[in-house]
Amino acid sequence: MKHSILLLLISCFLSACSAHSTTPDPLSLYRALTRDKSQLDVRIGAANQYSASEKICLDAQCDADGNNCKPITVPAPSPLMTNSDDQNYYQLTQDSAGFSHYGAQSQYATDIETLRKRLDDLMWSFKKSGLIDALKQQKNTPALMFDIDNTLEFSAAIDSDPTGKGPAIQGMVDFAKQWCFKDGVDCYFVTARNCENQSAKPTQYWLENNMGLDAKVVDRFTYFSRNTKQLV
Repeated sequence: MKHSILLLLISCFLSACSAHSTTPDPLSLYRALTRDKSQLDVRIGAANQYSASEKICLDAQCDADGNNCKPITVPAPSPLMTNSDDQNYYQLTQDSAGFSHYGAQSQYATDIETLRKRLDDLMWSFKKSGLIDALKQQKNTPALMFDIDNTLEFSAAIDSDPTGKGPAIQGMVDFAKQWCFKDGVDCYFVTARNCENQSAKPTQYWLENNMGLDAKVVDRFTYFSRNTKQLV
């Protein structure tokens, strides 16, 4: 079975939808997805083309077990974080285990709920347009793709979780649970966590406990995009 990532490949399936009474318009679907605020950045060139963060991991020096990896180069901090009032935006608190939590009444929580509603609307438009059914008729499996840190899990400034017990971004987790592995829609979870084997178990633990997925599903649908050398 081929997999078609709905949020990335929209315009490719127009011809497949002619059997439906309403043919989806790729441009309108794309605009619904991006809200006209961004555009897809298509990477072209060599077959193996790595981002800056991936190159750091490829060049990392690790011990014999593939742990305690240290990058040879360290990226400069983002200038976008300068003068950022994150405390006010997130209304951050910290629990006894050291995890940061965002406030239920924070602007962040409001933005997450707005985003979730927009994503739900987008998915319903895919269903009503006949796009999902058309993919299935082509013997393709529609799929969604999710990052983990600060997309599904609130891992805050460290952007990782060595324990697998960090808090969920509940609106995004609810969205994923509503659509993933239902009605023939698969989901993939992709993370760029630290270049160490120790990242795998906490990631598996978190997905199983927060997403309600069993170990086989997590193993099949989870990918570590930066751990190209050490993680097996």
